Amino acid sequence: MKLFKLISASAAAVLCASSMLSASAADNIMTFRIDADETYVSLGQLEEGDAILKGAVYIDNYSGLSSLRLIFKGDEPLAIENGDFTRNPDKKEPKSDELVHKMFEKHDQAEYMQYSEITGESNVVLWYADGYVEDAVGKQTDPDSSFVNFDVRVPKDAAPGDYKCYISTEIKKNIADQLEEDFFAYAGPKQLVLDTDVALTPMTVSVYLRGDVTCDGKVDVKDAQNALKLYTNEQVAGLVLTEDELKETLGTDHIRAARRAGDIAGDGKVDVSDAQSILRYYTETFAGLSPQWEDYFK
Repeated sequence: MKLFKLISASAAAVLCASSMLSASAADNIMTFRIDADETYVSLGQLEEGDAILKGAVYIDNYSGLSSLRLIFKGDEPLAIENGDFTRNPDKKEPKSDELVHKMFEKHDQAEYMQYSEITGESNVVLWYADGYVEDAVGKQTDPDSSFVNFDVRVPKDAAPGDYKCYISTEIKKNIADQLEEDFFAYAGPKQLVLDTDVALTPMTVSVYLRGDVTCDGKVDVKDAQNALKLYTNEQVAGLVLTEDELKETLGTDHIRAARRAGDIAGDGKVDVSDAQSILRYYTETFAGLSPQWEDYFK
């Protein structure tokens, strides 16, 4: 079995280049998509301790797999824990008490390594189709099921910002000093090419402080000004801002967390009333009062 797929240096260079392509090309190709029950965490929640999000990877537009290796990673300070395949409580392995996949009918090998003492890697998934041979392809039983599940731990001291959980595409030397892919997938004898045959869609977890548009850990007049600039550009002028323009307007690289922080009313947009609320909150706090956001939208 190809437990670890070794590749030449030239092939590695090609795959490195392809892995940098946008996953937006994944609309009609088989896609490994990471998602969670919730992807926003407020600093208020973290005052009570670490937040645990229930994450999973789904395979959209499934077109066939015979073997797979992947590694889950997360931006610091996120930690991925307690991973396992999604099991079917109504189906067990013959002559065994082990529950089998809910997504796939059968498999020849399936292992989720929380940590490998051999390689030092965490959250490694190995999967091979039933009766693994070069042309074997796994058959789905529940296309809507997740493939694997895991917990995403957001520590209580996490700073405001956007953090990604993703499938690694790193190519590096293993303990035998040979090049090895963190991710490879085969359909029969063919290795699937990233962004051509298969795509990887990461998940963003946003940690935010309500009113803190600049994501610097405090609410001040700059947050109100930037919320107003965003409203003016997008809703008054009707501009479609580029990513760089959004970063400049919001005063932070963490666009998703900034938008959530600025949406004081919780109606899915940042408008003039949100900017006014942030300014009022800052002014009242500066005056020694203890304002409550909820009081602004009764």
